[in-house]
Amino acid sequence: MLHRTLRHDFAESEGLVDNSRNLDPIVRREQRQKAAELCRTTWAKLQKAREQAMLKSGHTSNFGLNSGELLVLAAECCAKNGLFDDARDCAEEFFVDDCATSQGSQDQFLCRAKFVQAQVECNNAKPLQGADGVRRRRLAWGYVLDALKIATDELNRPRYDFLVYNAAVVLWDIIYPLLRDGAARYAVMPLQTLCDALEEVDDQKDLDLRVRYQRALGLCYDDAEEASLAGQCLTKAKELAQRRCTIAQEEVDASTTSLEEASQALEAAKNERLALDNEDEDEVVVEDAPAPAPAPGD
Repeated sequence: MLHRTLRHDFAESEGLVDNSRNLDPIVRREQRQKAAELCRTTWAKLQKAREQAMLKSGHTSNFGLNSGELLVLAAECCAKNGLFDDARDCAEEFFVDDCATSQGSQDQFLCRAKFVQAQVECNNAKPLQGADGVRRRRLAWGYVLDALKIATDELNRPRYDFLVYNAAVVLWDIIYPLLRDGAARYAVMPLQTLCDALEEVDDQKDLDLRVRYQRALGLCYDDAEEASLAGQCLTKAKELAQRRCTIAQEEVDASTTSLEEASQALEAAKNERLALDNEDEDEVVVEDAPAPAPAPGD
């Protein structure tokens, strides 16, 4: 079906981008061009199919195209390929459809569409300096915080915990340029909100990320001349780092134990095999030589 083909092509385009990171620069550029072209082509197919469905029946339910998932996948794919104008258009269509068909559903696709809006505004902020840049980044992280409210709602926990990690990834790109003297203070609120959300989820797989965010938050409080709060953040970062080291050591110890157990099992198997071979040798029957044939005339 068409919607399955579109989903496959969007995923393939994103995969090409992900797999290009460690390639030779020339090969990487060619692969990313291929990914962007596939994304554009697939988005154009989705637009055409939606238009045809609308002309035929007055809505986009044909071909399963009324699902917000497809528009979000398209928006995410465009953003990953750096096609931010297309990403904005995809997100806008999602919000039009969402309000028209679902009465503003508060689900993961709404959160992910807001992440795309944040990425678009973050890209718009790149050429801006000073107060204009800060205002644009505030608009960007506002979308992230809106999504966080949904993800951390008690009705959505722990089902949407993965969205907190996604929010952290998007937010970092937004606030990173502000992590300098005189500007870091403006990022206190979004960083504190994100740190609180990560703390609530408390996923040990996110410890490295949480250390990074606590250190950044400490820098922001220091820039805001909140020395006490800055110290608390650095203390928390140290605790998380120690916890991460403990877990890493436990993993090393577990791997060492598993290796030793495997070596012991292999040695035991070898000994068993040797014992069986020895038993086979002991059980060899030595037959008497055949009696000589009687001489002629006997």
